[in-house]
Amino acid sequence: MVHSLTLLAVLLVAAPLAKNVPLAALAAILMVAAWNMGVWRELSKVFQQAYADVAVWAATFTLTVFADLTVAVQFGMILAALLFIGRIANATTVSQVTHDYLKSGLKHILQDKDIPPT
Repeated sequence: MVHSLTLLAVLLVAAPLAKNVPLAALAAILMVAAWNMGVWRELSKVFQQAYADVAVWAATFTLTVFADLTVAVQFGMILAALLFIGRIANATTVSQVTHDYLKSGLKHILQDKDIPPT
């Protein structure tokens, strides 16, 4: 919030001065800021992940460059959510609950047992 209010104050005060700055200079500043925001040293770690994770990253990155940031974030979140759902579905098992299964698990139930204070 403080940054937003500071930026608003600077824009309101310095707007008449900013109209004299050439757009090429502003573009260069934007390019340098964008380059510095990219954590390029970490890029090698991205490619060490699973193929599906790299595909989600690549799709999001490509849409950010060629489409729109909001579209890219939405698409990336949907792909990541589907990937997560698929991984959870593969890790989940369903088995029949029998009387013997319940009987073997009774020793782990804490109901009606004294639990020592910590």
